[in-house]
Amino acid sequence: MARKKIAHTRREEIIAGLYDCLAVTGHEQVTLRDIAKRANVSYGVIHYFFTCKKDIITALAKDYVNHRLTLVKSQAAQHDSSPERLHKLVSFLTELIIFEKKSQRVFLNLYHMALNDRDIWNAYKSSFKRFRGLIQKIVEEGISRGEFDHAASPASFALMFVSLIEGMALQTILAPTLFDKQAVKDLLYKYVMIALSPKPTSPSQ
Repeated sequence: MARKKIAHTRREEIIAGLYDCLAVTGHEQVTLRDIAKRANVSYGVIHYFFTCKKDIITALAKDYVNHRLTLVKSQAAQHDSSPERLHKLVSFLTELIIFEKKSQRVFLNLYHMALNDRDIWNAYKSSFKRFRGLIQKIVEEGISRGEFDHAASPASFALMFVSLIEGMALQTILAPTLFDKQAVKDLLYKYVMIALSPKPTSPSQ
């Protein structure tokens, strides 16, 4: 059992080593020796777990998207109202995706590789589908509880929400001084609520 645990740890260290490499340089320049150095393991150890760099990249892509989804789900607590859940998600995703520079670079590297690699492409495709599904479910629950007066199709809203997050992330990469974090959070939540028209929490004056 201890040997299996150590093997799992080594494998995760190698994947994390690739993540650290992609956070500072383009994937074309990353070598197995670079990954080994970042992971603090010998070059030979890598070949015990992976046959080539592509295998590590595929493993990272799957782990990366699954980890991000797990983090996103953890912010959508069932006991909160749907508007509250969306508000928390906007705030969390602004931190996790839009302004996290290391994560941004890794995401762009993996996305670039996905254009020419079906395994990475499928991992990303599945990730976005599940992301949209999570948002769609929150909106559907909000409609069923009467928290929104009316809404566009929950599926269409989910597509818009994910597009807003990913699009804003790209804009902050291209123009990092365009907005600060709070301004981005306020802007995103404003348009999320405009799209859903939530019921007021108190009688209008």
